[in-house]
Amino acid sequence: MLALAAGFVYLVASVAFTGAARKPTDANLKAGVITLPSTAIPATDGAVAPLIITEANRPANAQGATAGNRGVFEPNWVEDVGAAGIVILVVGMGLSTIALWMQTRRLATSAQRQYREAERAFLNIDAGEPEDGNSRDGTPIVRVPIRCTNNGRTPTRYGLGHVNWHHFDEGGPEVYSFNDFWSPQQPKASGIAIGPKGAIGMDLIEIPKAEILKTPGAVFCWGWVDYNDMFEESPRHRTEFCFEILSVERGGRSEFRYRYHRLHNGYDDECYRPPALYTRSIT
Repeated sequence: MLALAAGFVYLVASVAFTGAARKPTDANLKAGVITLPSTAIPATDGAVAPLIITEANRPANAQGATAGNRGVFEPNWVEDVGAAGIVILVVGMGLSTIALWMQTRRLATSAQRQYREAERAFLNIDAGEPEDGNSRDGTPIVRVPIRCTNNGRTPTRYGLGHVNWHHFDEGGPEVYSFNDFWSPQQPKASGIAIGPKGAIGMDLIEIPKAEILKTPGAVFCWGWVDYNDMFEESPRHRTEFCFEILSVERGGRSEFRYRYHRLHNGYDDECYRPPALYTRSIT
């Protein structure tokens, strides 16, 4: 903007100086001849002849012009100043246009990012109410349903997830760096696909009640889900969870409650690990 203002000032000044420079010079006044193209007189042969001013027909306002026209700028120098002013003006306009384009691009990029954040899939994992029961062999167990909910307005793509549980005599899953436990029944992560505002039962884990009641120590449940949203330029996302299962004595019977762990709970860059690439096979 400063260059644009400077160019405008130069342009105005050059126009004023150019008008001043077109006044009669000392040499012309002394010679008694002044060429005035704007007041040319047609010649007898049809051509335009210059008007010749002599001492006899010198206009009254031309008298003493010699003294008043000393130090006048030469036309060629003034034209250079005018050209420089035009160049500065054009450059200033160009820089202003570039700055406006960059600002518009930043606003458009910010708007696109906000739109993606508002519309993209966003997965949350939580646990339903624990249920007392028995396994097939009659062992008392506690069933813990793990639910995965998509709070976004678009579906997920290429989702993978896994849920673990384990009894720790001391500490929690951080002892094993939150590594996954696998079994012959589940040797790899499960596929996850959830529509807009949808929810699925991610897993139903069965924990022997004796493990929860055993002391010292505690039972922890933890897991994760990695997924993509519908926007090609978006990075892969991740959601992690971890909570402890507590036994609370109430009215002579045990009730089971959850207490979220201080680690391994978060979304995307808050997570303990980055999301893994989608490598699930079709077999």
